[in-house]
Amino acid sequence: MSDGLPFAPTIDELATALAQDPVIVTQAFGNGHTAQADDELHQLVDDLEAASGVPVYVVVARGPDGLAVGDPLRDLATNLHTRLAETDALYVLRVDTADGMRGDVVGFGDAPDTSVLITVDSQFAPGGGSDAGVSEVGLAARDLDVLLQGPDIPRSEYDAYRQEVVWRSPPEPSYDDFVPPQAGTYATFGTMAFVTVAVGSWLVLRNVARWRTTAPDAARVEARRRAREVRAGRAAPGGTSSPAARADRVPAVPAAVATPAALRRTVDAELERLAATLERTSGTALDAERRELVDGSYDTARSLVDRLDDTPVGTPDDTAVPDLVGALVLTRTAERALDGGSRRRRPPSPYRPCFFDPRHGEGTARRTVAVGSGELEVPACAACRRATTTDLRPLETLVGGRFGRRRRRAYYELDDVWARTGFGALVDDLWVPVSTDLRQRRSGR
Repeated sequence: MSDGLPFAPTIDELATALAQDPVIVTQAFGNGHTAQADDELHQLVDDLEAASGVPVYVVVARGPDGLAVGDPLRDLATNLHTRLAETDALYVLRVDTADGMRGDVVGFGDAPDTSVLITVDSQFAPGGGSDAGVSEVGLAARDLDVLLQGPDIPRSEYDAYRQEVVWRSPPEPSYDDFVPPQAGTYATFGTMAFVTVAVGSWLVLRNVARWRTTAPDAARVEARRRAREVRAGRAAPGGTSSPAARADRVPAVPAAVATPAALRRTVDAELERLAATLERTSGTALDAERRELVDGSYDTARSLVDRLDDTPVGTPDDTAVPDLVGALVLTRTAERALDGGSRRRRPPSPYRPCFFDPRHGEGTARRTVAVGSGELEVPACAACRRATTTDLRPLETLVGGRFGRRRRRAYYELDDVWARTGFGALVDDLWVPVSTDLRQRRSGR
């Protein structure tokens, strides 16, 4: 997503943006689902790069001024290719030029054969009209999919780009049913304002994924940048430091929680230590609120781990990470609440994990992130507080995608209990929504 680009970017600005992220999709050419489409495009680019061994770039945006009149998109691709210093590369372009919206796929070197696009279009739409009903972003995605699967792409998958809402052209505006405001309308709006603000506050927390529209997924950006450097034997355009130097500035995940197996061992050890502490302090008087927090957090953490134990025996995999991280945070929440026992005049400060990756530990600092048109202040570890936006590496979750593909997404881009709570960074009493979620999972709701 590249809404930071000018409305009419120069070729140099496009090249610099592509060096950081191979997919440029501006909101102006979306259909209201730009963030989801951006995710899908990244996955298709990853798959095509892996299959072909060639860097792939996607641009859905307004084109620079001054492109060649006869073949503006090939002119643009050639200029981008020169600036990116690639030997082999593929450019999927849907660009608003001086002559209107144009689309083309241009390859250099050992790029995949683009003639398959014409073959498939002729096969499924022999009378023309293959682009009807598909948005510009959808056309770019479909081209990538056809290049990936070849002439044997199923008709159902080809037609899905016209049927799925994320790829369809936005509906034309209609004013046939417009009704002017009547007396009392604005009074109703005023009554609804309070409700809207209250619900909106919750949605802001739930949809911190909107932050992604202003801060690209740094892990994917960095991985692609490094892969291109290795293939081309050069530094990425605009780069100012080596990958090793950049790694020094990236928040590191402690080895004790870096893998699912290590994370499980750490959770088990901390739960065992907490159980011993609870037994040792069983006679300690705590106020009712702290006792409820301790017991609720401990019991919920145990339930999360026990639920994982009900799965087939084996080493925990990536799908277990969110629940393990949640169990770890709940355990540390209970430990913090027990800190000092009843001797403390005031309850200890609540445990707040680093919002970006709770495995980093406690969020002892604060960081402001953009959320839609506003900002949200979240707890952050010291490293995440200092890191640049592109150096941040949030905890990722493995999720399913279209046609059985799986990809990693920042946990707060999802709609689950961990995204809504920030693993406890955004709410008090994390155990309450998590225990509710566990009950719903057990009942299959």
